[in-house]
Amino acid sequence: MIDNMHDAVIRIDENRKVLFVNDEALKISGLKKENFVGKLIQDVAVSNDLVRDLIKEIIDPDAEKNPAELLKIFVEGKENYFEKEILDINVIPTGENDSRFIGQVIMLRNITPFKELDLAKNTFYRNCFS
Repeated sequence: MIDNMHDAVIRIDENRKVLFVNDEALKISGLKKENFVGKLIQDVAVSNDLVRDLIKEIIDPDAEKNPAELLKIFVEGKENYFEKEILDINVIPTGENDSRFIGQVIMLRNITPFKELDLAKNTFYRNCFS
């Protein structure tokens, strides 16, 4: 199911080890699954600028958090825009009352079509009313 999503999805555990990455995230990052899954995300980030940008707030929790950060990424020679969202995963184990942190999901939602429409609208207004 995750592999069929149009959003890029990366799941890391509480120790920052990559548990899974979908095809869209592989395409955007330019990495192969064997160089990503099972590795510590900070080790992947050493050789990949995009991953480094994605995990800044995970590595440095004191950094200013932007709830829906906009990223411009070139994919297959085309400029694309993505909203980044990092979600903490907490569970309450059976028979317990307190939740426990078990990792995070990094999602990149492709908003390129919306940005293109916004640009076309702005160009139209500029041409008609200037």
